[in-house]
Amino acid sequence: MGSSRTTSQLCTSAYLSEIKQTNQQGLDCITNWSAEHCMEVSAEKAEYTLFGARETNLLSLKVGETVPKEVRAPELLGLTVQPHKGLSKHVLCVKEAAGTRLMQLRAVASPEWGPEREKLRAFCVALVQAKMCYGVASRWFDTSLLDRERLDRVRAQAAHIAAGIPKAANREDALREARLKPINEAVRRRALEYYLCLKAKGPTHAKVADSIFPPEHPIHVRLSKAQRLCSAIGGTEKPHDATALQLAMRVRFNAATPGGLKADAPDKDKKVHTMRRVRRFRDFDCQVWTDVSVLLDVSSGAGALVHPKEGRREKVVL
Repeated sequence: MGSSRTTSQLCTSAYLSEIKQTNQQGLDCITNWSAEHCMEVSAEKAEYTLFGARETNLLSLKVGETVPKEVRAPELLGLTVQPHKGLSKHVLCVKEAAGTRLMQLRAVASPEWGPEREKLRAFCVALVQAKMCYGVASRWFDTSLLDRERLDRVRAQAAHIAAGIPKAANREDALREARLKPINEAVRRRALEYYLCLKAKGPTHAKVADSIFPPEHPIHVRLSKAQRLCSAIGGTEKPHDATALQLAMRVRFNAATPGGLKADAPDKDKKVHTMRRVRRFRDFDCQVWTDVSVLLDVSSGAGALVHPKEGRREKVVL
């Protein structure tokens, strides 16, 4: 049997039946997948919580044939979540952890560094920003204004240290000097990036993205503004119906080494194998054409045209 880390699933809805159905489908999916891959689900450790409900035992869920137990204070990502106190405890944990990192950062900080300030800013990004943004972006929109202000103060404190200016200085000036965005803007950008990544992974992930970020979610306002400014931004699917193409770059082939050639082989052997491959393709040429509205990367819609150096093209490889 195999083992894996703890898995959590979350469903939000105003209707109890939808919550029950969605969570049961998720549990069935995990159970079936585990059985197919010779894994074992520890049903005895399975727990669930119905947030916002004063009564208990409102959901009848099953993990296989076992009924999971209901708890009132579950642990998500190692943090205890109180069903009626919101995410205040989570915010306090993040603030305390970030404060520890700031103390470490202040110990090595010096306003006399001058041009070396970029090194200090790198420490700030690594020690503070990563700690704060982990688990914050997904919960930011559900926290209270007081909790948001607490996290914003941590961000401002980090900016003062990175910029090497006194605490009494203006918060906006400190952020600008440290080249850091306010946490509200940073979280919205990270949430939008996560939403677009999910939408680009296929229809199943797109449904998950729409359930996490419904149409009334604030990130859609930011997305609409970006789409108005950049008219070329459309859907997240690959554009297969391009109306205009332009020459993008030469093709780069990533092929396995021929004949079992090793990296530490003598230069003479490497030259023999290289020339053999060059002679194989000496009569052909290739180009890559891409849609003019996108930059060429792994997910872009592009075509490689392989053709003889003289004469018309014979083969198109997509």
